[in-house]
Amino acid sequence: MISLFLLDSYIVEALFMFYMGILYAISEVTGLSYEMVNILVFFIIHPLVLGVLIYLAYFKKSAYANLKNNRR
Repeated sequence: MISLFLLDSYIVEALFMFYMGILYAISEVTGLSYEMVNILVFFIIHPLVLGVLIYLAYFKKSAYANLKNNRR
């Protein structure tokens, strides 16, 4: 019987290897190093996308609240 910890460890390692392969593929296509692609994705692109999504969620929430208040 496989312990739950080992199964979780295997899944985490498999996901890590999968995404590392994607980063290596991007680095080969763009000519950038793996480290530079990693920095671009996780320290620049991901925070920007997350910030835009949070802003849009807030904007949509306030727009919905304004629409809801105007109906009354």
